[in-house]
Amino acid sequence: MDKLEKGLGRANLEHLEAEARAQGVRHKYAARGQEIPSPLIARDKLIELQEQAIRHGLADRAEMLEQFRITLAIENGQPTRNDKELARLGAQLFTAQTEFRASNEHADRFDQTRHLQRWEVGGERWSLTELDRQIEWQSDQARVIGRYSYHLDPRARRAASQEAARLVTVRDEILTRIDERSNKLQKQTEDARKLVEVLASAHETESANRARDGRAMPQPEFTREELRRIEANAEVTRDAVLLRQLNEIERRSNEGGSRSERVTAEERLSREIARELMAEVAHQESAGRLTGFTERGDAQPLVIESGDGRISVHRLKDTKPYSVIERALRPFIENQAARETRHAIEAASANSQARLLADYEKSQSYLEATREIARTLRAEVHEQGIDIAHLIPALTPKERIDLEIYAERQADPRERDRYLSLARGEVAHATPLHDAPGSRFTQAHASEFDHGRVAEQSHAYETQARSTGRAR
Repeated sequence: MDKLEKGLGRANLEHLEAEARAQGVRHKYAARGQEIPSPLIARDKLIELQEQAIRHGLADRAEMLEQFRITLAIENGQPTRNDKELARLGAQLFTAQTEFRASNEHADRFDQTRHLQRWEVGGERWSLTELDRQIEWQSDQARVIGRYSYHLDPRARRAASQEAARLVTVRDEILTRIDERSNKLQKQTEDARKLVEVLASAHETESANRARDGRAMPQPEFTREELRRIEANAEVTRDAVLLRQLNEIERRSNEGGSRSERVTAEERLSREIARELMAEVAHQESAGRLTGFTERGDAQPLVIESGDGRISVHRLKDTKPYSVIERALRPFIENQAARETRHAIEAASANSQARLLADYEKSQSYLEATREIARTLRAEVHEQGIDIAHLIPALTPKERIDLEIYAERQADPRERDRYLSLARGEVAHATPLHDAPGSRFTQAHASEFDHGRVAEQSHAYETQARSTGRAR
């Protein structure tokens, strides 16, 4: 660790020194009214630097190096890219597009769940939902006439008032952290979008040049790292189309690679079984969330963001009238602000259910895609006469952790033991997962959800861009 920190320190120092020298050169040429000359850099080094910039998502650097690349090609009378480099550009663009979609998904998920995530402040862990409930409780305890009882002890009321004030400062800190995290995710999404623009522009230019010469663009050539990133992005976005594309890319890359780099059909099947297993888990969790909202939607916490950026947490049942009289009098006694807040809460509830339904359907399509691919691979392996009875899912370290966490949450001991054994590589799982007991939940809930009612609610409560709802 110390060695890495020292290396990072040296690299930062060298970067600052080089930046200072470069700035001096810029000022010198600007004072003369002359254009800055193109950097003297070998073509191989330029390609390597641009590869690094793209891999790390540095759109500005990649764009600058693309301009250098064009200038160098013109000076030397050479094409900007040869066939192999064009194949790499196609792969880089495809990977960047999946990164952008995954970044968008991460930002949207955080926006939807920011009020449920816990943050540590002063040794305590709070979510915004928990904190608002506690502030409401302490504030009520600080009143002589509370919502449910009288509070006659002045010392107890004073203590409750102080605690409420303390929790308000904790809430402010959590809101600051939520804002920082949201800004960071938005920046990552914007950086990913810009990188896609840079690569798409280069790809369009190269494609147009090739079309004029009557030549087709070569097939993209992906690195192992890019394939892993695409796989991770497909899982994040639950994109069944992308997963099928990845399967074809992997197949093509495997067939075109050297013998030493090829992945056997057995190894591919082992990995695909792991994907199928994790897709099953994700689908069951998605079905559980949708079922929970369908059954207890009125009590679910909903985050509302006002026009000035203030965040508050509400429940749909808080907007319901407690009596027939209250329902009848509401149009006459409800002020404009209360009405707008109520409409925002109703919109947030409808949109949350619609989003959960969309997530459920996406996870179902993704699971079906993993099963389809695994079925094809099983047939291929069977034709080769390979025994897969003892094949173990090739889980990544992160997947093992996620699967163990999921297993520990299972109420059924048999289900818990099954998933724990799979996570620890203690049992084989060559049998199709949908034939296993673990799929009972998914099968039982497959037709429970009223699609028409959700769509009708979502249409009735159309809102602005954020599905969490807004109030003025």
